[in-house]
Amino acid sequence: MVYAVEKGSQKLVFSEEETPDASIMDKFTSSYIPLHNTITTPLGKAAFGAAGQGDNLQTIVSMPITKGPWLIITAPAGTKQSDIQQILQSLTK
Repeated sequence: MVYAVEKGSQKLVFSEEETPDASIMDKFTSSYIPLHNTITTPLGKAAFGAAGQGDNLQTIVSMPITKGPWLIITAPAGTKQSDIQQILQSLTK
């Protein structure tokens, strides 16, 4: 399932996927967001960082939800880390 949330000119895209094996999750993180921060949320640990270059640069969050789906969030590169953290802390099942 994919859905988007827009506020002004900022658009966050949420994708819910079936949670793959840990090795696939590790490969995704090392390939797409090798430089990332990790935050513990009520739903599990999330890794977030930047991916792409130039006009294709964006923020990516990878969060396998404990006993749930794998949530991938993409946001504009200029999205503040504190805003991403606030969104992740507010998510509930």
